[in-house]
Amino acid sequence: PPTAAPTAPSAAPSAEPTTPPTVAPMAEPTAPPTVAPTVAPTVAPTAMAPTAVLTTELALAHGAAPTSAPTVAPTAEPTVAPTAAPVSTPVAPPEVLVDNSGVGFKKLQAKIWYEGPKDCASGSAYFTYTTTKPADSENIAHWQPALVAEAVYDVSVFVPKCSAKKARTTSARYLVKHRDGQAEVIVNQEASGGQWMSLGRFPFAAGEAGFVELRDVTGDSMQVLWYDAVKWTPIK
Repeated sequence: PPTAAPTAPSAAPSAEPTTPPTVAPMAEPTAPPTVAPTVAPTVAPTAMAPTAVLTTELALAHGAAPTSAPTVAPTAEPTVAPTAAPVSTPVAPPEVLVDNSGVGFKKLQAKIWYEGPKDCASGSAYFTYTTTKPADSENIAHWQPALVAEAVYDVSVFVPKCSAKKARTTSARYLVKHRDGQAEVIVNQEASGGQWMSLGRFPFAAGEAGFVELRDVTGDSMQVLWYDAVKWTPIK
């Protein structure tokens, strides 16, 4: 058989040379900007103009008339407005009550007195029987207050509403002795039981000169006459 020609060995392809990677050059470090120091401006001192001092002796030496010192006006003291005195409000004197069982009640003539029940009067009360004849009078009493100030007072009497064997008198005669004189006031005790009855307004001096008097002489006979409390109320 024919002999095959020998085949030359294939040469291996040559590899292309590999290009090395390009390395970026390193940047130079940037130096921080230099900040110029701030210099504070230098302020030149202001030159003070020299003050010329001219004494009296130097002025006289140069023939100048001495300069008189400036006249300083005196400072006026502040004027203080006068303080008005406070206006005082007059204080009314107190009310004064004289009860038949207290200080100030005086029995000037007392033959027969009867004491009324405790529950129908201003604490307690006395009574007697009336007569129309002064010669037959047996009982007289005064209510005499101690007033602290002279003033006009409303004088009132309390008539108790108490039960008795007889009716209350219709003509109790109260005598009011005041600063300027006296006055008689008639009160119907039968119609005013349990009430304060005003005798009127009268001027009284301070002290114990004034009083209210009640005696058993009335316009009726053998009726019950009550003696209880009297009060002096100042008029404001």
